Amino acid sequence: MVYVDVKYYRKVFKGSFSGKDVELRRLLELASVKVDELTFGRIARVGLERFTVFQQGCVKAAVCHQADYYALNGVENGGAIRSYRALDVSVWYDRPGNSRAERAGFSEMGYIYLERSGLAARVS
Repeated sequence: MVYVDVKYYRKVFKGSFSGKDVELRRLLELASVKVDELTFGRIARVGLERFTVFQQGCVKAAVCHQADYYALNGVENGGAIRSYRALDVSVWYDRPGNSRAERAGFSEMGYIYLERSGLAARVS
C-alpha cells in the first residue's frame, strides 16, 4: 500500500526529488513499506483513511520525508551510507546511528512525524 502519490508529493509536500515520476513512485512505495514496518503494520491493517486527519497528515509527511531521505542517501542498507571509496581513500562508517531514526534507517523528520501520530509506539 502506497500512502502518498506523486501529485501529493510534488504539489502539497513540495519535495526535493526532481527526477522522473516513475522513480519517485518507487521511492514513495519503498518509503510506505518502511512506514509500515515502523508502525507495526497498523496502517496497512485498517487503511489510512480510518485514522484521524491529523494522523493521516503525519503519515503522509513521514512517507515524503523518507522518500527524500532515500533519494539523497540511497535505498540499500536502510538508506544509510556505510562506506565509500574515492581514488586512494576508503572510509568505513561502522558506528550505529545516534538516534532511533538513524538506527532504523529513517529520516529524522519523518520519524518525528510518526511519533507525533502515535502509530509508531509499541503497545504492550
